[in-house]
This record gives sequence, structure tokens and C-alpha cells, in this order.
Amino acid sequence: TANVGSIRNKGWELDITSHNLTGDFVWDTKFNLALNRNKVLDLGSSGDIRITSSKPMGTVSENDYAIVREGEPLGSLYGWKYIGVLQEGESYAAQPNSKPGDPKFEDVNNDGKIDADDRTIIGNANPDLIFGLTNNFAWKGFDLSIFFQGSIGNDLLNMTRMNLEWKRTTDALNRWTPSNKNTDIPRNGFYYSQYGGYVNDHFIEDASFLRLKNLTLAYSLPQSLLKKSNFFTAARVYLQGQNLLTWTGFTGLDPEVATNVYRAQYPASRQFTLGVEVSF
Repeated sequence: TANVGSIRNKGWELDITSHNLTGDFVWDTKFNLALNRNKVLDLGSSGDIRITSSKPMGTVSENDYAIVREGEPLGSLYGWKYIGVLQEGESYAAQPNSKPGDPKFEDVNNDGKIDADDRTIIGNANPDLIFGLTNNFAWKGFDLSIFFQGSIGNDLLNMTRMNLEWKRTTDALNRWTPSNKNTDIPRNGFYYSQYGGYVNDHFIEDASFLRLKNLTLAYSLPQSLLKKSNFFTAARVYLQGQNLLTWTGFTGLDPEVATNVYRAQYPASRQFTLGVEVSF
């Protein structure tokens, strides 16, 4: 840990409120949109800073999975470029000890071998934009609030899939075998081969999502009824649901994690709350 260098953040935010309907039936809409562009300007004399994952599985050693580099954004994912599966009879000089069905990586620096020098930036965990949309409705004591949030364009390294794809998920049904060669999923057991545990862009996924974050339905008792009690000045009953639905192409349990690598973090739980608010 060192206090060095400098970082620049540039972006903009947009917030719009619309009063669509007024009167007995009220409908308001609030929309916000934000984007940020991050760039590392200077790292002093330290050069690149590589971030290493915890040991992913079995005999596979630890790998760098992210990098802090001048001219690039924080959250840059780092590793090898995946170019497919080695086939029977194929000779790939850069990986001389590989077997048919092993993953095949690009020789980025063209030196005739696959090693640490072939790693490059393979993803960006920063979203292109984030947004939120809230619609509020009110009618005769009832009110309904619906809140969506979303993120577009952020990459996520799915290390859980890296651990499981070869034999523990339904993807394994399409893994490479001598009779199933037209696939990009390596053979059974590839993970323990020389190159099997390499962090690579085969496991970089688009973690864009849209989530129904909050829905609240409530009813406020009319003042005419409250005045008869001579006790309450306001009373409201509500039912609230959180994290109700998520639309995403990400294959993990939850695309909304606080890091740029996914390791089966516990997903946002769906919650329901029934409550009463009263004023005396």
C-alpha cells in the first residue's frame, strides 16, 4: 500500500423530474443518469500495480486478475486472451505441452510461447453509465412507488464459472470431447493442466443489469376517520418488496457486486416488509 500517483475522474449526471398527471390521480416520474470516466494519470516510480486473486481451486496457483496502469482506468481486468480449444492433430507451438481440448491462448507478443508476458487488459469493470427510474402514483389514499435501477457496460470476471464450468454446471454438457469438437468449452479436467488456471477473457462477462429494486404499496387512513379517534393524527399501512426482479445476461447469482471479480458472493436477498406508520 502506497500513497502515490494521481487519478482523474470526469463525468456528468442528469436528473429529470416529471409531473405527468395531477388532480385526483397523481403520477410523478423521476429519472437519473450518471457516467464517469476514470483514468490513472501517474503512478510515480512504482510502475504497474497488479492485483492477485486468492487461490481459485485445487493445485492451480494464484493469478493476477486486475492491473493499475498509467493511461488506463481503475478496475482494468488483466489476463490472457482466449482464442478457443485445441483440437486433435493441431500443433500450437506456443503451448507445446497442451492436450486436445485444452484452452488455447493468444501469443500477444509473438515470441512463440504463452507465458506471463502475454497478459493484457481484457476488461473494464467500470460501467458506461448507471441509471435509476422511479414512478410514484397516488389515488384516494393509496400510493404506489416503483423504483428500477440499472448499470450498462461493466465487465466482471466470473471466477466461480472458471471453477465450475468444466464439470459442475450444465455448460459441461457441451464441453470438448473427441465427438464434440465444435465448442469453446474445454475438456473435462483442463483446469489442472499447465494453462488451465489462467485468468482469461473467456470468463469475462458483461454484468449489465436492470433491477426492480423497490416496490411499495401503501394506504393512508383518511383524516375524517382519524379525527373520530382523537388519538392519531396520521396512519399509514404499507407493503414493501425489495430486489424483486433482475434482468441480466450475467451467469452468476448477482451481477451487482462491489468488486471486479465474482466469487459466488451472496446475492441481494428478496425481502418483503409489512409495516404501519402512525403519528400521535
